[in-house]
Amino acid sequence: MTACRVCGGRCESFGEAFVLVRHRVRYDRCADCGSIQTETPYWLDEAYSTALVRADVGAVQRNIDLSEKTQAILASIYGRAPTRFLDYGGGHGLFVRLMRDRGFDFYWSDKYASNDYANGFEAPASGGFSLMTAFEVFEHLPDPFAEVASMQARADAILFSTELLPDPAPPLDAWWYYALFGGQHVQLYTRIGLQRLGERLGFALLSDGRTLHLYHRGAAPLSDWAFRLLARRQAARFVNRLRPRTSLQPADYRRFADASILPDDPAGTSRSPVAP
Repeated sequence: MTACRVCGGRCESFGEAFVLVRHRVRYDRCADCGSIQTETPYWLDEAYSTALVRADVGAVQRNIDLSEKTQAILASIYGRAPTRFLDYGGGHGLFVRLMRDRGFDFYWSDKYASNDYANGFEAPASGGFSLMTAFEVFEHLPDPFAEVASMQARADAILFSTELLPDPAPPLDAWWYYALFGGQHVQLYTRIGLQRLGERLGFALLSDGRTLHLYHRGAAPLSDWAFRLLARRQAARFVNRLRPRTSLQPADYRRFADASILPDDPAGTSRSPVAP
């Protein structure tokens, strides 16, 4: 019997499909929570030969949309309290840069990508964060319980995105989010699956019912309807206009520009003459 990597339940065969064109892979579905998982993914080194799959042409727009929604959600939970955040699986750092530009003290972490847009804001190896974002990460986890357990050691809450399985679950050749061509999506979730995974780790779940989700401890920081509302782009934009924040971009620029002054250049003439 194959055990569900999400809830520990009993899995049954769901089908087979070719991953990365050439690997015939077995998919199993949990009889308890309904989540779908691949067999043990032996092809991940090949799948992560590039951090960004070529077909992921919506990556930039997705980061922009998520930065708007995240701003509205974080402002509603934390207000203007001085708070640090971590973007886990942060790719090339675009989301961290967008959030710092929006006035939030964000830091970057990723095992597979180079930090191009948020260089200098790598997360420290130790120390906690009030909240971690993990966008388009959960479907990549070959061991969700172990990985989320390591996440919870660094943050009190996790705001994340992953597409929930439709009901009924589509065949393997009939849903784009299986992403067979890229080989990186090895775990697909139902809402019940996310709830049970969270419960195993002491988290409660808020969800918009489709893509955006929040693991939290204790009392819910937002009502279910408020979270669903803020997960909508137009509502998030409206809230952000009501609660503008000061961008960290000028301060970030000064931090690195001042560090670029040479020891024998006290006047600072080695700095760029143009500031953002």
